[in-house]
Amino acid sequence: MASGQRAFAHRLSRQHAADVRKNVSAVTQGQDPPHGPHPSPSSSTVASQLSLAESIDSVDYEEFLERHQGELERDPDIGVLCFPPDDVTVTTFARPCRTQQPLLPAQSEGLDAHVGECVRCYTRDFVHVSRRYLQYSSSYAGRTGSMQGNYSAELLERVCSLPLPEYEPDTAADDEKQDHSCKFPESLCSSRHSTISTTSSITAGSSQLTTGTVTVTGSECNTPRGSWACSVFDLRNSQGDPLLPTLLQPAPPHQTDAVNEKARAQNRQESLFLLYPEQDEEDLVERRIYPPPPQPHTGHKIQVKCIKLQLELEIEPLFATMALYDLREKKKISENFCFDMNPDPLKRMLSSHVPYQDISTLSRTCVFEVTWPSPDVFLVVRLEKVLQGDVADSLTPYTKDDSNREKLKAGAVFCCERLGSYRQPLAWTAINLINIFSGAHSAAAATTAVTDPTAASASTATDLSAAATAATGTLPPGALERKGSSSNTSLTITAAGSTDDILNAAGISSSIGGCSSNSMKRKSQQQQDGLHLHGGSNSLPRRGSVERKSFQEKRRSWSPAEFAACLENFRPVTLTVSSFFKQEGDKLRDEDLYKFLADLKRPSSQLKKKCLPGRLKLDISPVVHTPKYCLTSELARLNPYPDEKGRPVKEIVEFPPNEVLVPHYSYRNLLFVYPKDLNFANRPGSARNLAVKVQLMEGEDETNALCSVMGRSSCPELSTYAITTVTYHSRSPDFYDEIKMKIPVVLGDQHHLLFTFYHVSCQKKTDEKTIETPVGYTWLPLYRNGSLCTGSHSLPVMLEKPPPNYSYITPHILLPGTKWVDNHKGIFTVVLDAVSTIHAQCAEMDQF
Repeated sequence: MASGQRAFAHRLSRQHAADVRKNVSAVTQGQDPPHGPHPSPSSSTVASQLSLAESIDSVDYEEFLERHQGELERDPDIGVLCFPPDDVTVTTFARPCRTQQPLLPAQSEGLDAHVGECVRCYTRDFVHVSRRYLQYSSSYAGRTGSMQGNYSAELLERVCSLPLPEYEPDTAADDEKQDHSCKFPESLCSSRHSTISTTSSITAGSSQLTTGTVTVTGSECNTPRGSWACSVFDLRNSQGDPLLPTLLQPAPPHQTDAVNEKARAQNRQESLFLLYPEQDEEDLVERRIYPPPPQPHTGHKIQVKCIKLQLELEIEPLFATMALYDLREKKKISENFCFDMNPDPLKRMLSSHVPYQDISTLSRTCVFEVTWPSPDVFLVVRLEKVLQGDVADSLTPYTKDDSNREKLKAGAVFCCERLGSYRQPLAWTAINLINIFSGAHSAAAATTAVTDPTAASASTATDLSAAATAATGTLPPGALERKGSSSNTSLTITAAGSTDDILNAAGISSSIGGCSSNSMKRKSQQQQDGLHLHGGSNSLPRRGSVERKSFQEKRRSWSPAEFAACLENFRPVTLTVSSFFKQEGDKLRDEDLYKFLADLKRPSSQLKKKCLPGRLKLDISPVVHTPKYCLTSELARLNPYPDEKGRPVKEIVEFPPNEVLVPHYSYRNLLFVYPKDLNFANRPGSARNLAVKVQLMEGEDETNALCSVMGRSSCPELSTYAITTVTYHSRSPDFYDEIKMKIPVVLGDQHHLLFTFYHVSCQKKTDEKTIETPVGYTWLPLYRNGSLCTGSHSLPVMLEKPPPNYSYITPHILLPGTKWVDNHKGIFTVVLDAVSTIHAQCAEMDQF
């Protein structure tokens, strides 16, 4: 061999070990391997052969056990390797039901497949699968606990109850700590044992150090403790192991195994991996989280009870509705609650138009639900009256002297007999609920009078001239009565007096709803502020005031959790609104309402709106338990419902501004119809005082109208139609009505909404045949391509009755021989909103 090297040396890698480690590290981290100035071929070869990113299939544990069944049966630890046969337990328990009877559709046969499955899902019992040995698993549920209990807490308690184990390394460590309690320089220590002393005395079994004597052992000089020669003291202090008398005696193997097994069982831990530390959450392999049993979604519930509703002039029946609005989201967040506070003599004025009254429509108390608390939630109350004529003329008797009371009442009786089926807007007011929740029930208004009706909720204060206030001859329209749940004192706030001032003057604690005063300081210059006790005319001087941040500043920094706490813990209050805003016929849109609410929030708000004197008394309180005589939105009775004599309480459907990602719990299939506006400006002929009649049809004949429209107040709970309010002498009216319907569980192409437009004659004529005259028709198919047609729709209006088979097409199709208003343009806007657990509102989910 010329080279002088053996053959195998030529095949050896010339790369250094450090380079190999660098290449492996680079490939592991997904980087290019480092190359020197002259990379060798062997270097690239090594890097190319490292395929560390290659995926390896995991072993199927069950399949592995099946292939090695014979070996498994002979394994002594088969109890650890196999799945416990008694681990999984399947039980069935009844589905909790809030109502007396489960909510079911009226039609139970001929249902579609998905509809039938939904109905069965909402009514069948729950199947519960539990694991007995969940606490021994490494799953996330085993660590954090599940519906059967918190296994982590049980595991911790079990570990703490066990005796503390003591191991030899721990004992050696303790001894080493004791030996190192006195340290000396290494120069004073030898490898074994050194003594620095003028005199030393050593007794048997101990080391006695006299004055000026220092003894340093080898253990203090880094001598290994495992060596028996490290120190003579270790030899003298050591104790011998116990003797084994039977060591040399013959014993059968089975007896030796039994003795060993008994010895191993002493002080044995119950769990195999009890002392093994828990894995980090990101390292967990089993992440199944066991959900709790399904429950219906419940937000923060607020009960509002109407105690009194009365105008100063009681000559005709009034109809009231209330709902929640979120100013921040600019959205209505609840359905309307209709209530009737009219006395029986006024109710009898409508007896010719109302055949009977169901008890479910006589409710005066409702329960609102708020999932997303907000400081901008308003309770808006609207008042309506029987259609009479111009709104200004209708309001005149309420603002002037009632010397002609009998004449006015006779005119109201005539209108109720003739036009009792039609209503017109009258007035409205709003209450900022966050002030009630937090306890701040008014804002100081410097030295001006409070005229904003919403000052009853103390949201803001509004200025009004003294002349206008004197003209009414009543208390300022912002009067507020508040009654605490723990006190029988009723208070009325007038002028600029705040709630805290009045409570201080009355000697009542100003801690309301968890928001207490920070300090109390007398102010002599404000002693002239008005304070009127409810039920009396005497006034008391102001005794004190509260120094604290303005409520507007505090609520800006509140978190949603703090708002939620206010909703749950605020004290029940009784509020009295002393006046209402007059409703203007050209400002009925939701956009107009949001502008007014935004003005009410401003501290220096000055609304130039006329007020209507009246009195609305509301009791607002949190809901802890389901009240008695409570009905769902579908008018199903909730438990407890003792008898049929009590006045019912209604639950109100929530329209949350944001999505609530909670599975549906019970059957619900409701449709809300909102007519928005109508433009008959270009329609030929006289068409004023327009009303819209809404019907849910399953055919094209008048007899095919479904009795599924839910009534308002003091009427039958179900009817075949609903009529909107009327704006006097308006060819392009706006509407704020809400029409609630029950949707049939089985829908087809023939189901549609029919809108009939009427001109209502307010003035009686000698040759009058009918009160209302049809002036237009349109329709909207309700079910197309397997989904509900919800959302906003702009529909054209037909002058004549629709032709046969019209329900199978949309009104946007121009049929030959038909006449349309304004050349078939979309002049009627309607919005449909469904609250259904049968029909999905998400397009992607509906197509799934």
